[in-house]
Amino acid sequence: MLSECSHNTIDFQKLRCMSCQKAIDLSKIGINYYALFGIEEKIQVDPKTLRKAYFSALAACHPDQNQDAEVALSFNNSSIVNHAYKTLQDPLLAAEHLLNFYNSTSFTPVLEPEFMMLTMEWNDSIEQENTQTEIRTAYSNELLNLETKITQKAFSEAFNSLGKLKTLRNLLR
Repeated sequence: MLSECSHNTIDFQKLRCMSCQKAIDLSKIGINYYALFGIEEKIQVDPKTLRKAYFSALAACHPDQNQDAEVALSFNNSSIVNHAYKTLQDPLLAAEHLLNFYNSTSFTPVLEPEFMMLTMEWNDSIEQENTQTEIRTAYSNELLNLETKITQKAFSEAFNSLGKLKTLRNLLR
């Protein structure tokens, strides 16, 4: 929903309705962060591309770009833009965003017993360099798997992959 507008035609470059030019209230619409920044839906976003898009979106909702009645709205939108930027900087948060945006079904990740056993083995030998390398390799491979599952709209499998990635990230910390 737009701010006092029913056109539902959004210009994300200006954060305004394309028909009546009223400011968009980002808190009242289900926003796809990728659409907000005008970038491709990938869980590993190029940092330079994201940063450029972020500053462009921030400029669009800057109070100086809005009429007096829209200043409070611009502060609210700035907060949402900041949150979107932080989310897309982290591949796991970006994946969660995509999964939640496109899928209303709630999934609990199912981690296979083999994966859990391997995780316990890695945890027991976490100080060894070869273990760290194995975990980083498994993390990279699973990140590619997650990207594929999201692209294929295989949401249940993507949630499982995301669960594995969270476990692997915890091991790397």
